[in-house]
Amino acid sequence: MNKIEKQKIGEIPVDAGLMMLIDPCYIIGKNFKKGKDDSKNEKWREFLEYIYEKGYDGDFCHLKELGGIIVSSGYGDGEYPVFIKKQDGRVKELTIKFF
Repeated sequence: MNKIEKQKIGEIPVDAGLMMLIDPCYIIGKNFKKGKDDSKNEKWREFLEYIYEKGYDGDFCHLKELGGIIVSSGYGDGEYPVFIKKQDGRVKELTIKFF
């Protein structure tokens, strides 16, 4: 049987105008810290430099070595609905509606 079900599973909050879909095994322990500056702003700046070096163009980037993808959220900060489609009880598709 090919029963397909669609359901809303929640919302994803966005504070950076960006969203990452990532395998946590690749990001745990990744350190985006340079020198002795431990501030959040420094870490964020370093992370932005990192994704631009990897090809982020303002829309999306495949971060293969981090096991993920980063995308712009379209209209920036906010909460966006997340839906899945299941086929025969298994997740087949994930959709985030940015607008």
